[in-house]
Amino acid sequence: MRAQHSVNMRPELALRRALQALGFRYRVNLPLPAMRRRRADITFVRWRTAVFVQGCFWHACPEHSHAPK
Repeated sequence: MRAQHSVNMRPELALRRALQALGFRYRVNLPLPAMRRRRADITFVRWRTAVFVQGCFWHACPEHSHAPK
């Protein structure tokens, strides 16, 4: 679990690049007021929307996931 990065993962960076190209304004790694120990990957403050980008490791994707050693 220590080797799993929590910020700036490839899918997150790709999504952020696409959002930036479309002209969206967002904040990165912003703490959520209701849950102090939780941070949103991408937050649209204007629309009060939080986006969490989770990869295959967390969802145990059969194609890309592998069991931790």
